[in-house]
Amino acid sequence: SSTMRLDDEFGALMLAEETKTLARQIDENEFETVAQAADAIRTLLPSTHINVQSAILSDVGQEREINEDSGMILKIQRHAVLDRRDLELYVVADGMGGHEGGEVASDLTMRALETHLNAKSAIDWNDNVAVKNALLEVIDLVNADVVALTETPRYKGTRAKPGSTLVFALRLGARVFVGNVGDSRAYNYSNGVLERISKDHSYVQTLIDRGEITEEEAFDHPEGSVITAHIGFPKLKTRDVFLRLFKAGDKLLLVSDGVTDMLRDREYLPHLNDNPEAVCRNLVDASNAAGGFDNITVVCVEFS
Repeated sequence: SSTMRLDDEFGALMLAEETKTLARQIDENEFETVAQAADAIRTLLPSTHINVQSAILSDVGQEREINEDSGMILKIQRHAVLDRRDLELYVVADGMGGHEGGEVASDLTMRALETHLNAKSAIDWNDNVAVKNALLEVIDLVNADVVALTETPRYKGTRAKPGSTLVFALRLGARVFVGNVGDSRAYNYSNGVLERISKDHSYVQTLIDRGEITEEEAFDHPEGSVITAHIGFPKLKTRDVFLRLFKAGDKLLLVSDGVTDMLRDREYLPHLNDNPEAVCRNLVDASNAAGGFDNITVVCVEFS
């Protein structure tokens, strides 16, 4: 159901990136023995029980008067004949629009996400394509709700319309679907390596994609605050959903730009080798120490 590139027969498949990488390695004969291939496959097999610990922390920062960020950790367990599911939802939303606008938009973004996800009771949660399509639809519904907010009498005549970024992670066992609109980010911290999962929807990211600037130059670029997509945009087309597999020892991070604008990716590393509560506190403190120019929100999930 997706466009397939001729030079990458696995890229369009709705599989986790870890699975695609393994498929490419087998296809290109990178394993010398069957045993090596079997070991690689074994690393992708989830254990019978996957446990997680999670934490969230939000801070106004050093320069803002109010906190327009919102964050949420939600666990859903339903065991009924017509609807049986166990899932967890982690969310960070960074509001924009000024006093009594941004915080309203980010809160509505979270509440709408929960409402529309709960309405998807007919999804086959084992079908990756079905889940991805449902999440893209949910993002569109959330966006429509925030657009409707901007058309109410309170905000219709304002120049700075309420809006919000959105990054969320839906955990189904070892599978994690990450969705994002805007420049709040999701990361995977595994075996001492921090990897960005989401991709910013921003002007600076466009320059990186064109090869006009490097990641290092992007960090303090004067146009770094310009985003190209957000929740509340009437003609929203840009939104992403990624599928990843997490294993014991991995950490999932969701952060607002109060972290990403203060810390380079490599500067996260000294703060991540701790329990989720401490990781959240460490990153908030480090962001504040680096200037704290914006609101700061961190969600950390540890897999075991």
